[in-house]
Amino acid sequence: MSAEIKSWLLISIFVILLIPTSYVAKADEEISWEEESQISVSIVGNSIINLDSNNKLLRAYVDIVNHDPGNGYYFLRVIQSATDKIISEEEIIIREKSNDKAGADIAHMFNEEEISINGTVVLGDYEIEVFSENGNAIGTTTFSIIKPSAFSAIQMSEITEDIDDTSEPESVAKSIENESQLENTQKIPDWVKNIFILYSDGSITENELISALKFLIEQGIIKIN
Repeated sequence: MSAEIKSWLLISIFVILLIPTSYVAKADEEISWEEESQISVSIVGNSIINLDSNNKLLRAYVDIVNHDPGNGYYFLRVIQSATDKIISEEEIIIREKSNDKAGADIAHMFNEEEISINGTVVLGDYEIEVFSENGNAIGTTTFSIIKPSAFSAIQMSEITEDIDDTSEPESVAKSIENESQLENTQKIPDWVKNIFILYSDGSITENELISALKFLIEQGIIKIN
């Protein structure tokens, strides 16, 4: 066999081997996977719902990156963190925007009946969960529900025995800290910290703050030696 024929055979074999590889590469390029949708949920305004106030409306905004209509319908779920109880689930309408983004404004008006167990209102942290029907993306955020008047119903005599009645309101928390060594027995929830914020801005009274401290002690959240 001449050298010229051998050269043509080698070229032919090389071309045949390249055809499937080129085809596969092209196919992979045409069927490339798109990025999955990503959902984020953010609270609009205050993340604390005060059941003693007239405004019990929670508002949040849902933002979706790489929105895929194939993910189907979207749903909002409100979960009680302490019990994992689903207190609300409803469909939400997603509106497409530019740059492959979409979003929705959501709102939920709370009442004491829906967050109660055996007649007792469950205060503390709650979670908003937004998810799609067919997609894997889930967006979450948290908020808190408080009821300052619930603390007022607790008798304060036991906790105020060692506190000077003439103390200024600003020194109450400091007096308790100086007289007792406080130890955290568990992670203090955000709603507990919010009680002190409410006291500092005048939303609750000194008596309500002291009652709240008694409640934290009885629940084992704060331990006094």
